[in-house]
Amino acid sequence: MDLSYITINHLDQLMHKLDRLDDEKQLVNIFSSLGNDVRLLILSEVIEKNVKTSVILEKTDITIQALHKQITHLVDGGLIQKNNGTLSLTEFGKSITGQIPTLAFLSEHRKYFQHHTISNLPTMYLQSIGSLRNCQEIHSTVNVFEKIHSIIRNSKNSLKLIIAQFSLEAGQHLADRLDRGAIKVHYVMGENTIIPKGRKAFLEKVGWNKWLKDGIVTRKMIKNANLMMITSEDESLLAFPDNNNTVNLNSAFYSKDKTFHEWCNNLFEHIWNESHQFDEKKLHEI
Repeated sequence: MDLSYITINHLDQLMHKLDRLDDEKQLVNIFSSLGNDVRLLILSEVIEKNVKTSVILEKTDITIQALHKQITHLVDGGLIQKNNGTLSLTEFGKSITGQIPTLAFLSEHRKYFQHHTISNLPTMYLQSIGSLRNCQEIHSTVNVFEKIHSIIRNSKNSLKLIIAQFSLEAGQHLADRLDRGAIKVHYVMGENTIIPKGRKAFLEKVGWNKWLKDGIVTRKMIKNANLMMITSEDESLLAFPDNNNTVNLNSAFYSKDKTFHEWCNNLFEHIWNESHQFDEKKLHEI
């Protein structure tokens, strides 16, 4: 038996474990920094500019000694640095604080995300989900649909929709808005979209095919519609699937916030580009 091989092999394993332990300690330090009110205040103050310690002290009710202790914790963790009497973020600190909006959004709506998933989102949108932070969480199916109808009625130039659940009532509001003119509608439906009986008859009744022919309405299809979205010029509503990957509109996020709106619009364009030609045969009424 080659004892030297065993020694080197065991040493490599030990070093790997030590590296992992060091990584875990670093993660503990990071979450500790974000989980302390004073340290979080310090980080939020230095996100955009260098700040003097005295400015931060005025916003807390702790002693200067206690504040210096918290500052030292952040310095030792590599998140901030001292520069001629002021505090600023390190490059590492900038990367970490960039995740604060995401953590804040998920934390604020933790009850929602206990029963809903965002795992189907493309990576870049999953990583930037903190962009949705400034929003209102709407509860109950009645309120969600009322907000959808309101967005349709108030739209001025265009509407973009990802439809995971087709509603005849929402379709009627959409048809009424199209009848008023000066608007274009783009939508994506999934092959898995829930379609109620009577949809085809409804579309024929309102003259949907004419709008399609005239290019006023454009549509595409995707294999799975894993969320529900409607966005106009300045309003957006978004609903994620539950843990069974079903979109139930008993709750949703709504906002007029510019960052929220841009996130939704960019995601729509991504899904639109990933979609294929609309195929009526792949839809099934229930």
